[in-house]
Amino acid sequence: MKDATGSKCRELRKLRADLGPLTLNALEDPLTAGLTPKGDGRPLRQERLGEPMREIGSLSLGQAHAAIIFRPVFWPPRDWGLSAGIRVGMPGAVKEGLPPVIKSLLTWRKRNRLSRRGALEVMKERGLTVSMHTLTAWEQGTRSPGSYSTQLLVAFLRQHPRIENPPYYPPGPPPGFRDRR
Repeated sequence: MKDATGSKCRELRKLRADLGPLTLNALEDPLTAGLTPKGDGRPLRQERLGEPMREIGSLSLGQAHAAIIFRPVFWPPRDWGLSAGIRVGMPGAVKEGLPPVIKSLLTWRKRNRLSRRGALEVMKERGLTVSMHTLTAWEQGTRSPGSYSTQLLVAFLRQHPRIENPPYYPPGPPPGFRDRR
């Protein structure tokens, strides 16, 4: 039977070699919210928290293939020591047409494995109070944050790109919830 730690180390070495320094530097940047890899000399695009997507270089076809072959929305897992992930066109990816700060907020939630409820708890603990109704409306695109809220969100996301020991809430209503129908 193979040693899981040794296998993980080999996979990480191969991943680092296949992706190349440009992609790895972007992944190691704590403000990176996502990367969009395209190969054959086409641009590699990086989205940083609170900033629009921008081109940072180009990938070979092999490097793009290596990036896209890892199918999770954010790769690699946290314990591999890279702060951001590679976003590929998959279900659950950040919706188009949302303001950049809300795309960054969704990416931040996914990177930190936070439900909406967990994100609200983390934000409240750090001095940013948002209601569940408001957060849901922003993420669904039915409302947009005002200029002051946008500034607060950008500052919050820059100050707290990673959350240690994020709260976990199982799906469903909170304990003690009674449906009053």
